[in-house]
Amino acid sequence: MRFSILKKYTLVFLLGFIVCYANAQYNSVLPKWEVGAGVSAFVYMGDLTTHRLGSIETIRPGGLAFVNYNVTSRWALQAGLAAGSIRADDAEYANPAFRRERNFAFSSSVRELSLKAQYKLFNSGKVEATTLSPYISGGIAVDFLNIKTDFSRLTTKLATEEPQIVAGLQADIVNGTPSTLLTIPITLGIRKSWGEKWDVFTEANYRLGFSDYIDGFSQSVDSKTNDKFYSVNIGLIYKFQRGNNLGCPKF
Repeated sequence: MRFSILKKYTLVFLLGFIVCYANAQYNSVLPKWEVGAGVSAFVYMGDLTTHRLGSIETIRPGGLAFVNYNVTSRWALQAGLAAGSIRADDAEYANPAFRRERNFAFSSSVRELSLKAQYKLFNSGKVEATTLSPYISGGIAVDFLNIKTDFSRLTTKLATEEPQIVAGLQADIVNGTPSTLLTIPITLGIRKSWGEKWDVFTEANYRLGFSDYIDGFSQSVDSKTNDKFYSVNIGLIYKFQRGNNLGCPKF
């Protein structure tokens, strides 16, 4: 009887030791909560630029802040705030020549709330401090815009030769511009430990949008696709150290 009780206590002790040891190891390498902040470069992609990478001539500054909750060593949830602006101008491009006769331009502030799921390509519980740790994330975001369009520099020559531009412009004015936009943010990034509590990161955050009026023009520019924008971010992450909430001894 006593031997049976002793075996039960021994088993409970061993299970407790294993749980506490695993918890201690998990705590030491993967804090549950992290906060981060950084600076950004915002780039517009749409009908008023000739570049596949967007209007790199009119890159605008911005910033971001976020909170990460590490669900596992690979998966995390992120709630974020971002702020910046986007801009584009036909006059930036000498080729094709009609750009400087059309002379459409726009600018807008961007305020963004986002919720994303993040997947770490490496197991962060096993990554050494010197290792670069890539990640991808996606989710949903709400962007608050203040779009201002400028079509006042359209030349009389182009308006006469291309009357469909004027007709399309009238339709665009009637349609108006969105003040709130739902987007799908897709992020590719990489981070690296910088001391016990800090990481540095850099990432590209692409927003897949559902409006062709981010720049205020659609029918007047004979657009076939929706407008988009992205940001390139760099910053720091602070990792909160987890406490041992199981009442276990320190290993």
